[in-house]
Amino acid sequence: MPINMLFLCLLPLLLSACLAPKESGLFGRFPENYTDPEDGFTLWMPANMRSRFGINHAYMQELIDDCVSDRYRGYPYVWSGIDVYKQLDENTRLYAYYYYYNKNEPPKAEVLPFDRKLSDVRVRYITVINMTVDKEGLITGCKYWRFRR
Repeated sequence: MPINMLFLCLLPLLLSACLAPKESGLFGRFPENYTDPEDGFTLWMPANMRSRFGINHAYMQELIDDCVSDRYRGYPYVWSGIDVYKQLDENTRLYAYYYYYNKNEPPKAEVLPFDRKLSDVRVRYITVINMTVDKEGLITGCKYWRFRR
């Protein structure tokens, strides 16, 4: 009898944990307006953001390098037709999209049990891109965030 009473007392707690609200942004894992608490980095990741396809790791790294070095600044934004945006002010839009891709990486363990051979492990990555675009359609800024899925 005491076990049944304990279960009945814990049942509402367990149900509330399962039904807890998820985040409002990407995959329900992140807030829509993400801010890193350590350095204040911000990124817009709405739930309705869509993925661009056809990417491999080398090409993605090239896109990230271009974003970081500001090489996109002043070039026309090429809208894919699926990118989402929000109007920041009358002159600026913020576009958001992401890529997902796999990369083969060596395993983290230094010593493998049972004399197994080292082989690459396939890791799935998501890279979110935010582009600010002026009213002429020119890119004025770029941000990205890459994480493991």
